[in-house]
Amino acid sequence: AKVFPVLIDSPGEDSLKIAERLNILQQKDDGALNEWIDETLAGMPDKVAQYKKGKKNLIGLFAGDVRRKSNGKADMATVNKLLIQKLNQ
Repeated sequence: AKVFPVLIDSPGEDSLKIAERLNILQQKDDGALNEWIDETLAGMPDKVAQYKKGKKNLIGLFAGDVRRKSNGKADMATVNKLLIQKLNQ
């Protein structure tokens, strides 16, 4: 859904409330992000092993999967930071 047409059609409604109603707010909650990240890493054990052996460009594959799991709502800067932390443990 596009926000601008909704803003025009609902001039008195708060833009944050509209974004919440449309479910388009970016997810920055570490709990939700960690859940998606854990699912991603658990589903790709072979790729995790390759990453740990030096194939660092796989971070994009992991991040893309998290983005897909979140329907594009995950804050990707936070996702990348959390992915690197988990993969370097």
